[in-house]
Amino acid sequence: MSIFLKIFFFQILAASIVVGILKVILDKTLIETAVKQFEHFCQHSEMPASPEVMVTICRPLPETVSCRINSFVRRKFGDASSVRYQTDKRIWGGVVIRVAGSVINYSLKDRVRQAFGKGAAL
Repeated sequence: MSIFLKIFFFQILAASIVVGILKVILDKTLIETAVKQFEHFCQHSEMPASPEVMVTICRPLPETVSCRINSFVRRKFGDASSVRYQTDKRIWGGVVIRVAGSVINYSLKDRVRQAFGKGAAL
């Protein structure tokens, strides 16, 4: 194997590792921002007594984040309200939260589309 092929292989490997690390960091940041935005939205908007909250994620949320969402919804709307979680690989990362007809979209796919001027994905 030529030296150029080896260098090319290692460059591709290094780029893949960097992209993977960036995706993990972006995913964590998007989820944290979305949860804060959700809490702010619920505190400052007229909401039905027991709204259903739908949380769409690419992979299961960390336990601390899902507990935070669940406890906030219970405190704000009571035990009658519910939070449903669903996974959808098409959002690539981050989270989409739907509540009372509103969408808080912090998906990685949406952010990439916005960066390239394509508009919202969901």
